[in-house]
Amino acid sequence: MSKPPLGFVPEPLVLPLSSILPSRKTPEGLLASRKFKQITASIEAVGLIEPLSVGKPNREGQHILLDGHTRLVALKQLGFDKAPAWWPRMTKATPTTTGSIASPAFRSTS
Repeated sequence: MSKPPLGFVPEPLVLPLSSILPSRKTPEGLLASRKFKQITASIEAVGLIEPLSVGKPNREGQHILLDGHTRLVALKQLGFDKAPAWWPRMTKATPTTTGSIASPAFRSTS
């Protein structure tokens, strides 16, 4: 059996945090949550384990954040101004308007 194709370019981009636009509002109480504190401590101790996932840039060069909202807030809180980010490959199976990860490559067939 062959392996599934990657939906993201394997080498992450390094993007300014100011060019990454969250696609949802930060939940109230996030900064005080145990999960947020664990993620922040992990980034401080070993670095960012998983890059952010972003869509293709818009005309202004800004990327919609697809995954990693808590990591983005943690990076900002820690004083970082850039972060590695994966972006989707644009194919006929991937909607180009949103850069959605809901393409067939990411759907379970079970």
